[in-house]
Amino acid sequence: MKRWECGGWNRNTFSMMGFVPWGPEWFGGIMMVFWWALIVLAIVALVRWVSGASRVSREKSAQEILDERYARGELSKEEYTEKRAVIAGRS
Repeated sequence: MKRWECGGWNRNTFSMMGFVPWGPEWFGGIMMVFWWALIVLAIVALVRWVSGASRVSREKSAQEILDERYARGELSKEEYTEKRAVIAGRS
């Protein structure tokens, strides 16, 4: 008995029934490529999210800038209170 024969079943019988050795194997290859692409995209998204989180800087409000200038000594107490009132809308 040849290797591919099995008790009256031979290669042609399997082929006629739709059981071919090269049939569904292409699907596994496609799925493997899909999963690797998904993993690579997830890693890229994670790296962009982590690096983007450290770069994001919000703009300072006028009150914060005024507080910093006063802390550095650029403004006197009178100037600070006057400008603070203007910012608060109590001019």
